[in-house]
Amino acid sequence: MFIWHNNKAEAMQGYNDDLAMSLAIGLWVRDTALRLNAEGIALQKTVLNKMLDYEAVYTSDENQNDEWVMETGNTKEDLTWLVK
Repeated sequence: MFIWHNNKAEAMQGYNDDLAMSLAIGLWVRDTALRLNAEGIALQKTVLNKMLDYEAVYTSDENQNDEWVMETGNTKEDLTWLVK
């Protein structure tokens, strides 16, 4: 039996909580796997849509023409010196 004792979930005296804890861990793994699968599918759809639109996946629209410009706080820095 699984009960609340002193604001804590635990097995009753004389019982163990192996089955309840294995069920809880199994449900957590299932939820996590389903969430990660959904996120992976969403990312794949985004990548494929961007490829069809001929846009870069991880760039913003405002920096599309300035691929070597990086925002550093309130200013923008030209990073072409890195490839010279």
